[in-house]
Amino acid sequence: TRPDFLVLNHSLKYLPTLAQGRILAPSRTAVALWGHAVSYNSNHHAWVSYAKLKSARIASWYFSYTQAGASTMSASGFPAERITVVNNTLDTDALSRELAAVTPFKIDAFRSSQSLTEGHTALFLGGVDDAKGFDFLIDVTRNAARIDPAFRMIIAGTGSRIDKARELARQDFGLIVLGRVDGASKAAALRSSEVLCIPSGIGLVAVDALFAGLGIVSRDDRTHGPEIDYLPKISLTAMPPDVSAAEFSRRLVARMLDGELAGEVAIASRAPAANFTIEGMVERFVEGVIAWGLSLQ
Repeated sequence: TRPDFLVLNHSLKYLPTLAQGRILAPSRTAVALWGHAVSYNSNHHAWVSYAKLKSARIASWYFSYTQAGASTMSASGFPAERITVVNNTLDTDALSRELAAVTPFKIDAFRSSQSLTEGHTALFLGGVDDAKGFDFLIDVTRNAARIDPAFRMIIAGTGSRIDKARELARQDFGLIVLGRVDGASKAAALRSSEVLCIPSGIGLVAVDALFAGLGIVSRDDRTHGPEIDYLPKISLTAMPPDVSAAEFSRRLVARMLDGELAGEVAIASRAPAANFTIEGMVERFVEGVIAWGLSLQ
């Protein structure tokens, strides 16, 4: 038997699945798509975006990660009244609890265990791989340590370059590698840092930044996911894609040491953070499914 409703991931990585959806669409099965709406890939942005917009024709409803994606879909001709913005997020209830549980004593203990100096720590959180700008991150760390001898870059995550990161950390130029973190360990790293440094590929780390009240320093290199739109303007320092590691480091250190700006970012993060709870995302999805079903009657 065929399902009455089918929700497919709107990604060109799943072309066979999308093709199957096209086969099912003329039957009694209603097809919806869930995804970014457009590609943020710098190398193939134009044709990938075109292909994704064309492939959306199989759907009678669209669940968009963000409002920006919904606007792109409607501008391409997809009916705006058949789009639900879900605000893709992670388990922010757990994140909030873990962050609240990090007391000043725990921050001091974490900083002591990692030889951190208050006011001089940047955090990389995410996949430790080339897609996130690993080599550039290492160059930035070396340069930042020359500018500020107390500077430390924490790498929290895992990936294809994690072994190289651990090898480099032994060279003692301000690099600290935690490996995979979650729960309490992730919260401690966030609370003990002044800023997030994500050279490329900002995704759901934007939600971490909002709930921790931290700014992000990055490059405007079109590798970012749609979640970058969640960040208030004051929270994001985005430099040109061809910025040198030396200039990036200079601005990273300046931002890290700007306590007044850090306070303003923390305040600016509170209101938007409330829009990205997992409960809110589920409620919007359910409302969208109901509206989708009613539209087919």
